Amino acid sequence: MNDDLQPPTSQAWSKWANFVYGPGLFIHASEEPALQKGGIRPLDTCLSSWAARNSRGLASVPPKRSLVVRTDQIRQRAYEIADFAGLPRRVIRRHRTHEFHNPRKVPLLREIDCDFLEGRVEQHCARS
Repeated sequence: MNDDLQPPTSQAWSKWANFVYGPGLFIHASEEPALQKGGIRPLDTCLSSWAARNSRGLASVPPKRSLVVRTDQIRQRAYEIADFAGLPRRVIRRHRTHEFHNPRKVPLLREIDCDFLEGRVEQHCARS
């Protein structure tokens, strides 16, 4: 999701974003001037797309064949992930589990009212 909230960095990124979210004009809520200024789509667009992609993925894989792991828990659950994937634990390098993180994070969410943000997350991403 963090990558969804990054400003466009290239023409390829813009093409990908148009593919995922659709091209066109997006109307930002009055609480989102930082996103609009940064060239980032509105929260409603990002969150609804993210939730839809996750729902499709979860719905298309039988529960016994899926393992859902929060990204902030990958290191702690690395051996569980290896076991699930049928990999020998000896090949796991826990110190490298976050080696390819995005070095260019833009903390724009800090500029959005917390209650507004939580409400949008609840609206689009809460499990029913």
